[in-house]
Formats: sequence, structure tokens, C-alpha cells
Amino acid sequence: MWTRRILKGLLIAGFLIVMYFLLSSMGIIPEKNNAAEVNQIDGMYIFIECKPTADYKFLGSEKKSVTWSGSGKESIRGVIKKIRKNYPEADGIIFESIDLDKGDAIKFGK
Repeated sequence: MWTRRILKGLLIAGFLIVMYFLLSSMGIIPEKNNAAEVNQIDGMYIFIECKPTADYKFLGSEKKSVTWSGSGKESIRGVIKKIRKNYPEADGIIFESIDLDKGDAIKFGK
């Protein structure tokens, strides 16, 4: 008697799994659209107003020391230079603001 219940449960579970993959492949179940490939500048991963989905360790913050009238890349490179000096083990930088005035140095992994 209990064998029939187990088989019935397995059959229902299998059906639900098949339906999920079928509906997912047809686009009825939406996928997450929050994944992206991150660009690097001077070998450093740059996150602007976003955070990595991978585990990372916060190392410290650096502010740009001078107000640049040039491009955003110049601001980013200024912060990269300071972070490389103070946090040589850093893999990336998180800029919380589009102003690029402060960058958080991060190291991937725990």
C-alpha cells in the first residue's frame, strides 16, 4: 500500500519537473534578467551602481582625490590607482554612485 503512495508521489514530482522545464523553455516562466558580463578597466572588474552576484570580501574604500573634468574612465582610473596601491589583492571595484567619487575595493571568494 505504501509502495503505491511512493510511486504516485514520484510520478507527480516527475510530471511537475517536466512541466517546469517545458514551460521555462517556451518562455512562459520568466528567467532572471539580472546577470551580466562585467567589463574590466586596467585588469580590474568595475561595478557601477550594481554588485557582483559572486561571493566577495570588502577590503576598503578609496575616494578620488581630485575632481576630474575629463571622462568617467579618467575618474575610474584614478580610483584604480589608489586601490592598487592600498589593496593590491583587490579584484574589482564597486562604485555605489554614478558620480564615481568613491570606490569599494573587493576580493572575490570568501
